[in-house]
Amino acid sequence: MKALTIRQPWASLIAARVKTIETRSWSTKYRGPLAIHAGKHEPAVGAYQHLPLDQSMQWLQGCISAGISSPDTRRFASGYSGSWWPDPAKMPVGAVVATCTLADVVPIVASDDFSALAPYVRPMENRSALRRTNAPSWPDDVTDQIPFGDFTPGRYAWLLTDITPLAEPIPAKGRQGLWEWSCEACSSDRARVLPSGRFACPECGWVDGVPVDAVELG
Repeated sequence: MKALTIRQPWASLIAARVKTIETRSWSTKYRGPLAIHAGKHEPAVGAYQHLPLDQSMQWLQGCISAGISSPDTRRFASGYSGSWWPDPAKMPVGAVVATCTLADVVPIVASDDFSALAPYVRPMENRSALRRTNAPSWPDDVTDQIPFGDFTPGRYAWLLTDITPLAEPIPAKGRQGLWEWSCEACSSDRARVLPSGRFACPECGWVDGVPVDAVELG
């Protein structure tokens, strides 16, 4: 299964379906199932600081929705004084936290670039609005994604669907770019996530040593 390593808190925001567009400086022709891997780097808990006030508040509310906010953040968003920091202790690192489908990868174009051919993502009105256009006459408003990505023209928007958080984070070693999430025990690329949320390998058994049920694997 293909995987993408993403720094926290963005990996958890994807797992919580708060963030549905991942922005990258590079594109890929791959489309299909994708595992979201939280990298080992220290969570960027101050990522909101460069955002305008309304977007920073939306970012903090996203952390609350994802269940990764500290009590102080929750109190602040509720109208009381407190810290703006999410809680790194609530963010798994070095582990796969969700699976999804990479539905498409489209360019991010400038607001005044009217020659671009759909599909694309276009920041509008000084980044106060965002349009995901699959056809010229059918724009979709994805303004709510602005605080959770870098929508600078020239970059790419990775459109994620069917996001499914895992019941428990599964430890894995991340890599740069798209990489193959395989069994840590035997390196088999047949390993996959079952509906139960467990990572199973038909070659050597469950990663945690429990024998594979061939019927459940299908």
